[in-house]
Amino acid sequence: MASLADIFRRHTSDQINYLQYAIYFPPQDSPGQTERALQQKRSAILDALRPWATDHLWQKDDFQLTIVNSHQRDPAHPFLWGVARFGDCLNDEWLLIAMLYRVTELFNDAIVSLHDNDGEILLIEAADHLPPWLDPSNSDNRVYVYRGQLHIIPMPSTPADLFAMQPSAHGKQPLRRADALDMLWHRRASTVASDDIQRALAVRLDGFPDKAKLERHHAWTVLFNSQATYLFLSFPPLLCWAIDAFYLRDPVSLKACGSMQRFPLDQPVTVLLPWTRTTFAQTVHQHFFPPPVFDKVLPRRHSPTYDSAQLGMKLLCGLEMLLFNASRATPAPSKTTSDQLDDTVLLDRPPTTIPDGLTILQWVDRLLEDYTPAKLNQLLNRQTQSVEHEDDTAWMDMVPDELEAILAQHGSKPADEQMPVDLNDMMSKFEHFLVHSQSDVDGVTLPGQQSDDDEQGSDGLASDDMDDMDDMDDSDLPVSFNVHKFMELLNLDQDHLAGDDIDPMAQLMEQMDQEMATHEKLAASFERQQGLEETAGKEREEDETTPVDIQLNLVKNVLESFKGQQGLPGPAGNLLRQFNIALPRDESQGDEPI
Repeated sequence: MASLADIFRRHTSDQINYLQYAIYFPPQDSPGQTERALQQKRSAILDALRPWATDHLWQKDDFQLTIVNSHQRDPAHPFLWGVARFGDCLNDEWLLIAMLYRVTELFNDAIVSLHDNDGEILLIEAADHLPPWLDPSNSDNRVYVYRGQLHIIPMPSTPADLFAMQPSAHGKQPLRRADALDMLWHRRASTVASDDIQRALAVRLDGFPDKAKLERHHAWTVLFNSQATYLFLSFPPLLCWAIDAFYLRDPVSLKACGSMQRFPLDQPVTVLLPWTRTTFAQTVHQHFFPPPVFDKVLPRRHSPTYDSAQLGMKLLCGLEMLLFNASRATPAPSKTTSDQLDDTVLLDRPPTTIPDGLTILQWVDRLLEDYTPAKLNQLLNRQTQSVEHEDDTAWMDMVPDELEAILAQHGSKPADEQMPVDLNDMMSKFEHFLVHSQSDVDGVTLPGQQSDDDEQGSDGLASDDMDDMDDMDDSDLPVSFNVHKFMELLNLDQDHLAGDDIDPMAQLMEQMDQEMATHEKLAASFERQQGLEETAGKEREEDETTPVDIQLNLVKNVLESFKGQQGLPGPAGNLLRQFNIALPRDESQGDEPI
């Protein structure tokens, strides 16, 4: 159970957005040789990717690699590993992914596996094009980037495939990563993902690393402390950390802004600071009442410098809260391993852009050791010469045409481009589903899918269970329900029901129909057959006694259920998707009946 301190420190509410990745190379003859080769590979990778990250303002962590060597891991040989937090900046995440793709292009024997806190990020991006068999329950150790392409290890289709794909486990265990890597290096199966998946990922990765430069945003900022101005100009990543502390503030850290002990207010300094679009948008759109200490220095709302002063006030409060939180944080390792990968460690770990072994407090104190007013003026002049004006904020406004284009890209096709729906085919598939499907604790097994209970008897019980049932009373026995016979009864024509030799079950069903027909609202909710003659021996003068059209009611209920989903996931849509039936988008207005 979380303690009160953990709640105030947000350990229970924060979701840490991170990307975890590993780079595998073929092992050498001995672990020592493999580790020495990895050290050379690591240096070569960092040198090759250094231009990609030059002057890039990371939201949290930059690209890092460490050598993991443990015989208890899968694989057992050493490999390169890293984890990077990216906060709310998805641009950072996809820059990291683009860098990993580049590694597989530069080194032909490099295989990359990666996932973020949501799971297999590459599969999520290409979700519209995945094969039907692939889902989160069976994707472990199957998704890799190799030679600039996404590879998906297929499921074994024969016993021979099972042993070929999992030789170390003799086909008796889930796919091991070591077997998957060996399969890719030796090309023992066709693993390249489909062209549609490759195109979907290529569109997302297109433009990097140049696209990452668009994340930078320069804005005039009025700071009310000269030392804070020096810190932001001498070490720009500090701005992102300060805004992160401001954006995720809690009542305890907010008290630090009441006194501003670390950075007391002095002469205002107007500076053109480099922001990221993420941090700038987070700051501008945050409603924040200034602490009373700022009342005498902030301009009025109609002043030309009001927006810049508000921006600087929030940034300075964020810096104060950042150092306050760092002073009460539990010391965490500067280098995180996969064994330590949990929210608490990631939350308290210093950003990777800080020199190893230093905390945020120590790093800030070291930067301030070199502070002088003269050095601050040098940084201000250099910043003014490099950037002459602030950037436009039009990118924060969503134009209606752009929104429509995004919705059209991820939405359904126009009605004139969609395939027509065969209602007869839909009805037959539903009837086949009701007759031939099976269900258990894991859900419904559709016709044609393999059930985990195939090895059991036709009634779903093993022989041991049958022995146990012999000792049970009749009242404890499970009810036997023949779905096939039930459907046949529903489809019987009226002439058959009128015969002299009426089955007891059919007679019972007839009585139930007559009972339901006496309820006006219930009877009116069914669609009935048209044009049927009166049944011999029975007068059917009222409409309520007309036989119910089973198939027409089925179609009506399915369509009404699908319409009730309003475009969201639901039971009707999920079931139709299993039948490969795509209903068109409902273009009707209001609550018109189907």
